[in-house]
Amino acid sequence: QGRVLNRFSNDIAGVDEGIPHSLLSFLSCFLVLAGSLFILCFVTPSLILVIPVLALFYLLFQAYYLRTSSILKRLQSVAKSPLYQHFTETLNGVSSIRAMQLSDRFTAKSDAHANASSNASYAVLMTNRWLNVRLEALASIAILCSALLIVFSRGTLSPSMCGLALSNMIQISSTSIWCLRAYCNLQGQLVAVERLNEYLHKRTEAPAETGVYLPKQWPQQGKIVFKNYSTRYREGLDLVMKNVSFTVKPAEKVGIVGRTGAGKSSLTLALFRIIEAADSYWARSSAQNLTDSSALEQEPLLDGGSIEIDGVDISTVGLQTLRQHLAIIPQDPTLFAGTTVMDSDKILVLEQGRVEEYESPKTLLAHKGLFHSLAEQAGEVVLR
Repeated sequence: QGRVLNRFSNDIAGVDEGIPHSLLSFLSCFLVLAGSLFILCFVTPSLILVIPVLALFYLLFQAYYLRTSSILKRLQSVAKSPLYQHFTETLNGVSSIRAMQLSDRFTAKSDAHANASSNASYAVLMTNRWLNVRLEALASIAILCSALLIVFSRGTLSPSMCGLALSNMIQISSTSIWCLRAYCNLQGQLVAVERLNEYLHKRTEAPAETGVYLPKQWPQQGKIVFKNYSTRYREGLDLVMKNVSFTVKPAEKVGIVGRTGAGKSSLTLALFRIIEAADSYWARSSAQNLTDSSALEQEPLLDGGSIEIDGVDISTVGLQTLRQHLAIIPQDPTLFAGTTVMDSDKILVLEQGRVEEYESPKTLLAHKGLFHSLAEQAGEVVLR
């Protein structure tokens, strides 16, 4: 989320505002520089021998600076994403943070992200100062060379022409600095184009519509069947759900419990096909590391299982059709007045990506363990 927010804020602003401004500054400075050089070479032709040497040093400094500044610009853009991500997550869970008295911990983490972002920005500023010092030194040398040539040519130049040459040389010195800095800034701003282009060429999800016919008012009953279902969040990562099989009967209330990271949210993501079955066709075709479409046909596909809703395999349904027929209530840190899990008809316990099914909450509480002790603390189990 932080990476997406960063691209739609800083990177978009860089493309819309930074690049046009840098390009306009570079073109205007370049035209002024070219005109001043023409006048200076016309007044003092001997300066033509000095200009190539100074230009060589300018190009060397520019090449050395660009190699460093491009990398630092990328680090600066990347360092902002964790800061945005942490800030968004903190705002969404601020009530839980205050209830658990973890404000100091989240403040320290936010300060660490801010320091990392500031360090990257400080490094970019220091490279700009490095370039500016050397460009000003070259500009001073150029003015000195021009003054010496004018002094040596005092017998052939009138005082007015000498003044014109010196004034143009001073203008060239300042203009060359701004021209080179504008060009370097333009190169740095193009990092935003590179980052946006990366997202433009990401592989898309499964198609929104398919030719599969669905009955009217689907799903009518709401029967959900998981058959040996396995999934991962991205190709190359470990499985977050492993061979999960269970059935939710129509109108049956099911409570899903488990530790943090056990896979509770992954079940919901799988129903909406936000994550696909492991090694399925669409999971592999949407993977960013697969650039050759023929690789999908050559390598054998493993069976990641399936999910059926009222007898329809959701992997054959278009994403728009599927998501239009399902509804979800977002997770919010809300305190309910009554019990929730204890009113369920069935309990699913998730542990390390696997599901253990219990017929009722009482059956779950009969097993002495973590949930039994939690229920005792909540007053749901009679102490003996």
